[in-house]
Amino acid sequence: MPGGYIELTEAELWYHNPGPVQSAFQTFHKEQCNILEKGFELVEKQKLNIPIGAWAPEPELKQYGFINKEIQTTLLK
Repeated sequence: MPGGYIELTEAELWYHNPGPVQSAFQTFHKEQCNILEKGFELVEKQKLNIPIGAWAPEPELKQYGFINKEIQTTLLK
């Protein structure tokens, strides 16, 4: 719909030190994401770094990190 607004929140799936299999998967995934964005105008992205685990000194990031660790643990089971 023209003039519409969609907001999506997604976890980043890119690993910082991937092996060869993960690198190939990341390349494929990025290509697919680029295809899916075609046709949208004014796509705005915002990137937030959220830790995995409650190690951050800032209280808010500590809480986000704890929640993120629980989500990752659940997804990987």
